[in-house]
Amino acid sequence: MLPFYNVKIRLDTNYMKVVMNVFFGRNRELEQLNELYESNRFEYAAVYGNIHVGKTTLIKEFCKGKRFIYYQVTNCDKDYNLAKLSEAIHDML
Repeated sequence: MLPFYNVKIRLDTNYMKVVMNVFFGRNRELEQLNELYESNRFEYAAVYGNIHVGKTTLIKEFCKGKRFIYYQVTNCDKDYNLAKLSEAIHDML
């Protein structure tokens, strides 16, 4: 069994800007995600923060050039979310 590690990345306001499709201001968080991605262990990252601080933009920037499954949980019941996540995984395979 692979060791399991997780990290929580808290995003604060006023640090990330996207200007003319250029991403900057979240280098530390992006480096944290890349370290997890490149490790030999199973890793989990929870990215959280207030609305409009750049969580989705950070994740999309991190995913560029990588094989990934992106699913954004909705405000529905868990069975719906699990079914949609399963579909996203199936579509990727």
